[in-house]
Amino acid sequence: MIKKSYLLHTGALTLLLAACSTTPQSGKLEGQIDIVSAFENQTELKVSHLGKNIRYVPLETNDSSLVGGTYGIKLQDDMVVVTTSGNCLLFDKHTGKFLRKIGSKGQGPKEYLDNIPYIHPETGDIYFNRTPEKMIRFNRQGEFLGELELPFQWDEGCYLSFQGNQVFAHLALWKDKLYRFDTDGTALDSIALPANREADFKDIKQPISIAGPLGVQLGSGLFATNGMFLIQYKSGERQDILPVHHPSIYAYGDEMRFHEAYNDTVYAIEEGLLTPRWIFRTGEYHFPRELYGDVAESEKCMVVTYVGETEELLFFECAKGWFAPKKVELCNGIYRKKTGTVMIGKHNEGFTDDLTLFIPFKPLTHSAQGEFAGALNIEDIQKWTEEDPEVKLEGALAPLKDLADDANPVVVIVEP
Repeated sequence: MIKKSYLLHTGALTLLLAACSTTPQSGKLEGQIDIVSAFENQTELKVSHLGKNIRYVPLETNDSSLVGGTYGIKLQDDMVVVTTSGNCLLFDKHTGKFLRKIGSKGQGPKEYLDNIPYIHPETGDIYFNRTPEKMIRFNRQGEFLGELELPFQWDEGCYLSFQGNQVFAHLALWKDKLYRFDTDGTALDSIALPANREADFKDIKQPISIAGPLGVQLGSGLFATNGMFLIQYKSGERQDILPVHHPSIYAYGDEMRFHEAYNDTVYAIEEGLLTPRWIFRTGEYHFPRELYGDVAESEKCMVVTYVGETEELLFFECAKGWFAPKKVELCNGIYRKKTGTVMIGKHNEGFTDDLTLFIPFKPLTHSAQGEFAGALNIEDIQKWTEEDPEVKLEGALAPLKDLADDANPVVVIVEP
């Protein structure tokens, strides 16, 4: 979480928001996605639009594995990685059995500053921020493996992704820059992204750090659940909303792809260049970069806040009125690559569970294998079954029977 005092001590820094469009560079364009019609004609999104099977995995509850009211989840191979209350906990993805705790939060040489995990998809090693210049690494068994020197100064908006012996980092909060370096910490190249504008620090009313996932006060969804930094101004005419730990870099096949929050383009990262791969067309709802933060203008415009990609589809989130939090209209969207079909539905309605006829599904994360995952609290399950006594907790729903009132959340996984 970003401390309020941190912003106030950085008056000389530039607040950087993502560009709505970046000049295309060389490379073949895979596709342009017109989302205007689907946004104007929203439909019911269903779990079967994401996958063919849904599983409910209660996380084992004991003194060592307690999950607090605010938590984050990631899927990695056969594990569910849960961050909560300063801890990083591993559970079996199929049984929910608690496996182990990874490292600990603190000031010691083998402790991390925050418990946000960055997982190498090939080795399974788990990295954490140790200092502004270092990360520390553990294997899946919880053994400490050493340090990774960073060729830059870490900021609160940093997000990392790995491919082979390369590391890709997006510093979104203060630098708005992409770095590529190797796992020895040697810098390879970097890409400077367009800055939006400088903040008028005399006009700042207050900065608010919002950490997710389930305690999010502004919007919701995959982008919001990773945390946001909301800056309010005295004039009331502008607001800046910046991503924190936003999953902007991801691997697709042998390519690393990049999507900035608010940008309409998904790029491939190619040795100092950004090559367009997908472009979202917003037509009359296009939000000019120079108007970012304008509250009144944002009520008429739409931005793409998040993009995730699997072999079959693009899952994205878009919002109208993003800089007017009380009026924001956040939506989930699906683009099917083979057919070119676009479907958009209201985020707060989730994905209707047409497979088990249970609580609507709200994605919190997804895996490289095309799985999507969400979570249900015990209170949500109890309320649903009380209001609909005809629901039978059998078949796929059988794992939900006889859960204790103080049990850990249930992870919901939709499989392709």
